[in-house]
Amino acid sequence: MKCVVCYMMPVKGMVTVSDRNSRVNMTLRSSDFEATNQTNSEAENTIKSKETVMNSDDNTCSLARLECTCARGKLTAEELHAADNVLSKSVNSVLFLLPNHHIDHTGLLRGYKFDCHAEERATVLPFNKEMFDLIAMYECKIPKNLHPGHSGVNPHAMRIFNNHESCQAMIKAYMDSYDCSLPSSNKIKHALFDCIRDEISSTRFTQQVPDKRTWRTSKPARVGLFHAYIRTHRKDAIEHKMFIVVSGCLKMACEELENIWQDIHDNVSCKNFVESEECHWLRIATMRNHNRIAYDIAKILDLKVETRLDLDDPSRKQYMALGTTYSFKSDMYVTDNEHVQVVDMGCFLNRSHNGILFEMHGNEGYWLFTGPKDYASDYTYGLIAEQTKHMNFFPTQTLAFNMHYTVQNYSNVVKVLDTAVDSETVLTDSENEIKTGKRFYYFPDEDFMKTLEHLGYNRNDSVLHLMPIICCGD
Repeated sequence: MKCVVCYMMPVKGMVTVSDRNSRVNMTLRSSDFEATNQTNSEAENTIKSKETVMNSDDNTCSLARLECTCARGKLTAEELHAADNVLSKSVNSVLFLLPNHHIDHTGLLRGYKFDCHAEERATVLPFNKEMFDLIAMYECKIPKNLHPGHSGVNPHAMRIFNNHESCQAMIKAYMDSYDCSLPSSNKIKHALFDCIRDEISSTRFTQQVPDKRTWRTSKPARVGLFHAYIRTHRKDAIEHKMFIVVSGCLKMACEELENIWQDIHDNVSCKNFVESEECHWLRIATMRNHNRIAYDIAKILDLKVETRLDLDDPSRKQYMALGTTYSFKSDMYVTDNEHVQVVDMGCFLNRSHNGILFEMHGNEGYWLFTGPKDYASDYTYGLIAEQTKHMNFFPTQTLAFNMHYTVQNYSNVVKVLDTAVDSETVLTDSENEIKTGKRFYYFPDEDFMKTLEHLGYNRNDSVLHLMPIICCGD
């Protein structure tokens, strides 16, 4: 309402001039002829001041739709400018900042939820170049012929710890295989939109419709083997479990989706774009891609995971692992009340099940935020309830400080060094130390956890720390 009042409030100078020139007030005075030049200059100055006020009101109205309830602290000038740039495209849009909001190394605003009406033009969408970026976790099973010893340690974990260097080398070779060019005779293309079938049968809801062609998996951003100690349902014992975690997106398909958005965003609505077949296929294909990678990692390390046949693959010979928990780091969908929501570096609680994965830096691994125990379903790690229909998001990644977004407070920051850098160097300036090979990551503190309570997380539920055994990143 403040912005509306600002637009409707008359300026004193303009009221005087309009009153003198109106047909209602036709009384002529000598001062009207004596101060003509003064009146004209007064009108010009008033018009200029009014334009300045209107411009400032436009900025104020845009930032009035910026929701900072979950913000980590005071926003920087770059963050305010980026938020204003997003909100100025539509008066019906709202921007919610997540507690991991920041400006990344490319100068883009990260860590937010965007909301607008579904019939808006797709131009207003803050499109993410890594759309449907996903973290997938796969729990490894213990064969019946192997039982934990008196220490309760997973027997596979002991085997891998004893052969850690060779296992690490095998995972590294697997990641390097994505960079090697295959022979033309065996070359399989990456997942692109030409994999989508053109024909749609009348029975497409009752039978499986496979892709048009086969495709090879895309290189993940990070893949590794992690372990954690988890309390059982009986709460009288702690069980040692191992997990395969795959993180990343289909880069080439994401670039193709961005090109499509660049071509049609002026002519289609947000709803039509978000509900398009390309977006639906890319979201499912990202999950299938990670499932296949987890299946390969399990075979390399001789681990047992839940598997099934990929029925969407036309060859009907491709197997994949079944994920325990999926947490998208970027997602978008159309709500029931005809609104489009886009989240970056976070996930939607109403589309997440079996806990939420939070990606830390490489040395820390992942945190798994669990919800209330659900003994009637397969959701071992529970569901985190939505606090409100507006606060239906949850952060899924910590932030990395960079030269565009430097450290303000070192009390909640972790410094990660390269092996060639001296670890005893005193912290002085984050910008200079980033240039010398040091990386700074935000470590969740008490204020961060209180914000998560506001988003629906219950502090009585556990946070599982998935500690890395073998981790390899792109």
